[in-house]
Amino acid sequence: MDKFSKIRSQAATEYLMTYGWAFLIIAIVAAILISLGVFRPSTSNTISGFSPLSPQSVSCLSATVNGLAPGLYMSFVNTASYNMNITAVSFSSATGLTITNSSAIYVGSSASSASAAASSTTYTGYTIPSGATFYVYMPKVACSGPTFSASVTITYVSAGPTNTGLAQSASGTISGTRTS
Repeated sequence: MDKFSKIRSQAATEYLMTYGWAFLIIAIVAAILISLGVFRPSTSNTISGFSPLSPQSVSCLSATVNGLAPGLYMSFVNTASYNMNITAVSFSSATGLTITNSSAIYVGSSASSASAAASSTTYTGYTIPSGATFYVYMPKVACSGPTFSASVTITYVSAGPTNTGLAQSASGTISGTRTS
């Protein structure tokens, strides 16, 4: 082996060692950042539970957005085999929601109709047909942080010919990020 080949071998080894350590450090830093969730996309709003209701969406608006007033909006589908009337919504906020009056609820067939109902002085009952989508709007629930989480119970009575008059409830959890 000549002297020139030996020098090239040593240069190649030094090159691989230098850049090998650099690549190892970059890999370790990337693994740490991934485990901390730096590259994780922002979480969307989630809503779960609430049987016999099928949860669709939740949003907490801190300002007027697309004509909708600030407050908490939830949408559901009535999957029960009977019509129902929502009578109350109660909260147990874990983080990010300030509740000044959880009895101020408005229900409508769309988010805008529920928001518009809030301008009336009284809440008039809304019969939710079986299979229909409906929205619950709570103007007295404010987003007090960038994210929110709460346990929610919706109390209702069945409506129609088989109305038992007994209060029933559907419980679940909501979470997400504030929309401003």
